[in-house]
Amino acid sequence: EGTQGNGPTIDRQAGLMEKFEGTGINIVSDQAADYNRAKATEVTENVLQANSDVAAIVAHSDEMAIGAYNAANAAGRAGDIMFFGMDGQKEALEMILNG
Repeated sequence: EGTQGNGPTIDRQAGLMEKFEGTGINIVSDQAADYNRAKATEVTENVLQANSDVAAIVAHSDEMAIGAYNAANAAGRAGDIMFFGMDGQKEALEMILNG
C-alpha cells in the first residue's frame, strides 16, 4: 500500500480488494510502504522471508513495485513472482520491455 490515510491509497486499496473478493486469491500480507522504493524493498524482504509461496506482488505505485522486484531479485525469487505496479513510470515500463 501507499501512505496510510492518503486518498489515492484508500481508493487503490478499495479497488484492489473489490477485484480480489471471491477469487480465492490468498493475500499473505498487506503493508504500507508509503510510495517509497526503499521501504517497499524492506517490506518485501520481510514478506519473502516469512512466506515461501508468494506468487504475485501488487503495489500501489511503480516505485514500490520496483522496490519489491529488487528485493525478490536479491533473494533469487524474482523469476517466480509476478509484479504489478501503477502509474506507468518510465523506469517500470523499460523494465517490462526488457523482460
